Amino acid sequence: MVKPRWARDASATTPVSEGQDTPTEVDVQSEVSSEETVEPTADPAEPEDSDPDSDDSDPDGGVDPRLELVELFQHTVLADPHQAKSIYILGKRGYGKTYDTNELAKLFMAHGWRVHTVCPVSTQISGHKQYTPLGHSQGTMLDAAYVGCLEDVKQGHRACMVIDEVDQFCGPYSMEDVVKDVINYGRHLKIWLICNSRRPARVNRDITSLMDCVVVHYISSGNEYNYVEDITEDRFRLRIEEAFLDFEEKCDEDPSYKYHREIWSG
Repeated sequence: MVKPRWARDASATTPVSEGQDTPTEVDVQSEVSSEETVEPTADPAEPEDSDPDSDDSDPDGGVDPRLELVELFQHTVLADPHQAKSIYILGKRGYGKTYDTNELAKLFMAHGWRVHTVCPVSTQISGHKQYTPLGHSQGTMLDAAYVGCLEDVKQGHRACMVIDEVDQFCGPYSMEDVVKDVINYGRHLKIWLICNSRRPARVNRDITSLMDCVVVHYISSGNEYNYVEDITEDRFRLRIEEAFLDFEEKCDEDPSYKYHREIWSG
């Protein structure tokens, strides 16, 4: 069987509450138990309509844009669900980064994971519980999501932590302890991690260099290419440079190319 494109290019070493000291938690979907898992399909339901220029754009035209995400989920997650890993999604605003993060979060929920989503900027990403600022510190949001994941694991659930705009918490020279713990010990704690950012260079390399999978949407600057190369490999840089060369012309020929992604799996 022919491997998917991203696999072929992989590395060869292959409760709502109020108060000043607690974050707001909003239940956005009823619990999906681990016993009620749903098998992945190659033809998922049609996505909701959205503004194609928004940060959670629903790419249109041609093949269902989620098919590649389903394929990634099958090979990275379902192939070994007990070996927790981390996924980093990057790209400029409006090119599909938040869309991918949301779709992966929904895939985790559909397959029985309890998903805790930290949303410092917006609430566009799905999760059983969302942790939003509303006057609370960013660290408090992360702590609450982390505790929620640990409680789910203790109760026998599989857990996933999603961090939108991770650079809000982990700049180039700083990093929240919670993120460090999930990155370094997530495999032992059985907590999966999905995070995204617009500018990779604004994210602490201690995080991104340990990612098991990197999903790249449109980037343009040399610094961004250098960063991606540092956390992946030389030939992946060559691949994304080729993919985004003459990007505007490619989008003129095929509007759906605006949401093109390249995937690296270490």
